[in-house]
Amino acid sequence: VIFPNNYDTSFGGYWSAGWAYSNVVDTTTAGFGNLYGARPGSGHNGSSNYIVGKQNSLISFTNAAAGTIRNGFYVTNGTYATLSMENGDSFAKKFGDTTGTSCNCPQGSVPDYFLLRVNGYYNGALLTDSVDFYLADFRGPDSTDYIVKDWQWVDLTSLGNVDSITFTLSSSDVGTFGMNTPAFFCLDDFTSSNIALSVSNINNSPTQLSTYPNPVINTCTLSFDQISDKNVQLQISDITGK
Repeated sequence: VIFPNNYDTSFGGYWSAGWAYSNVVDTTTAGFGNLYGARPGSGHNGSSNYIVGKQNSLISFTNAAAGTIRNGFYVTNGTYATLSMENGDSFAKKFGDTTGTSCNCPQGSVPDYFLLRVNGYYNGALLTDSVDFYLADFRGPDSTDYIVKDWQWVDLTSLGNVDSITFTLSSSDVGTFGMNTPAFFCLDDFTSSNIALSVSNINNSPTQLSTYPNPVINTCTLSFDQISDKNVQLQISDITGK
């Protein structure tokens, strides 16, 4: 499993893309100077380390892990993004704040959001399904407005077999040059089943049966050469027996 990191040595050096490995525990310092801090103050379950991702971060899988199922991961906001959404800053707005919106709506009622979307690729092709997780969501009644400040599980099994996954961020706060909300998030305890979806056995088949493709992503075709008995029972289960 590969977590790429790009470090650009120009301008004194800076993290330009991919992932950063962090043990920062600062939950109070606002701004770009606290780029690597997770809002919970530690990794998942109090661990010392976690990773910080930015816009368009990629995880790829090789050898036995390629083309298999990703179980999921734990995710949370970084301190930088959390405090920006809570209080606003010189670049981004306070979530829910009506100032400057001309919406004539009650203070705190703007339906802001900060969304993480996970897409999968298999055999070089983008899969149709994606997984969405809201790192902040102010679109409902005020009582349900939230900014994620703890570690939350994100299930990726619906993506099926993947060779790589990508992470993109979007926000309701968009300016002339793009998204204003700090485009960073934290991830920990990424897990993988390392099992491909495939046909493992065909029991007591009354006739010749073929299935394709194998492994399968979203659609499996079953072909019967002949059907001599109309009382045929077909059972399909996943790796958990469902």
